[in-house]
Amino acid sequence: MDFFINLPVAFAAALMCWKFVPRDVPFDPDERIDYLGVITLTASLLSFLLALNYASGVGFMHPLVIGLLVGFLVFSAVFIYIESHQREVALIPEDVIKNKRFFAAGAVTLFTSITFFSVILYLPQYLTNVRGFTTMQSGLTLVPLMIAFAVFSFIAGKLYQKAGGKILVCVGILAMSLGMFYISRLSDGREYIFGLIILGAGLGLFNPSTTTMVIAVVDPSRASLASAIIYMLKITGGAVGLGVNAAIVGFAPDITTGISRAFEVNACFAFVGFVIAFLFMSAPTVTERERGSTE
Repeated sequence: MDFFINLPVAFAAALMCWKFVPRDVPFDPDERIDYLGVITLTASLLSFLLALNYASGVGFMHPLVIGLLVGFLVFSAVFIYIESHQREVALIPEDVIKNKRFFAAGAVTLFTSITFFSVILYLPQYLTNVRGFTTMQSGLTLVPLMIAFAVFSFIAGKLYQKAGGKILVCVGILAMSLGMFYISRLSDGREYIFGLIILGAGLGLFNPSTTTMVIAVVDPSRASLASAIIYMLKITGGAVGLGVNAAIVGFAPDITTGISRAFEVNACFAFVGFVIAFLFMSAPTVTERERGSTE
């Protein structure tokens, strides 16, 4: 019943979009959709997530888990083969995936996307099952995260032109990693509010800055596609990361230890994203922005 509160909120958002968001003009109305790519990618991810889900109960050597992992590899190979032959209609076109700076941004997004999803899923579970919070109290605990997210998203927009996107992205990812590591100290009895604020600040700096950089490093005709791909990678990384987290929690001796270990792994994932961003992400030069092309 609690989820029904989302219906009026979603209806209001849809109404506002219908009334205030300008109607899109198709760039190429005859462009085809890569259905085979969508199906094979979905099948590969579903197989992997199901394997992680069942493994926590029956182990990784169970025939069902092994079969699902084999299915993941097979569908992934088919997806790569299909994408290499679809060219312009591919789910991720060749000219976009070969853009090194876009590729780096995509990799960073994959490694960092788990942080937000894992906290909003597992922290309320910990508070409810271990600390005895009510459902409402557990939900309200996430408010500092969301406030920091909103405030620093606004600040990021103001700082982008002055500090540069790469600095904001790197600082944001570091904050996300530190916030996750701080929150992971649940088994030590440490409070988590400060970690939530750090994590929210990092997310606020990272998300808008990454989106702006991604749109800037691709051809203007690919801007909408690039932002859609980044969003897809964000959801994909979050889903796969939650699957990994579920396996970690499932194999742990108790829920507190499991969630703490999962958050530690997420902090490490975020730090890997920081290394990639620091070494490979960069904004376009003035000349590139003027001619609206990629490297």
